[in-house]
Amino acid sequence: MLAERAAAHVALDDPGEVGDLLDSLRRVGAGDQVRVLLARDPAAHVALNNPFGVGLLLNSLREAGAGEQMRTLAERLPAAGLFEQFIGIGDHREQFRFGREPDGTAADPWDWENLD
Repeated sequence: MLAERAAAHVALDDPGEVGDLLDSLRRVGAGDQVRVLLARDPAAHVALNNPFGVGLLLNSLREAGAGEQMRTLAERLPAAGLFEQFIGIGDHREQFRFGREPDGTAADPWDWENLD
């Protein structure tokens, strides 16, 4: 079956294509193939060179109820230069209001007087 082959063999180099496939599999009720695709852990392996595609994949993972994979993908975003997408997830905008430290923790509050 085409859906089985697609889920098991789709390249993980385009996050938009992975997100589109995930959405398509869900729409046609191919739950087994959704599980096969998610078992390949696209969130940890997909290329992050297409911000639009990354956004599509984030939405697809959310719709699929793949919260852990969504968190995995979100944690990769700041290092890839996609901090704007990172802070758009959940409560990140408030939690990381002053930025994010290299170790992933929220930066301490600061104001302009601290920049001396």
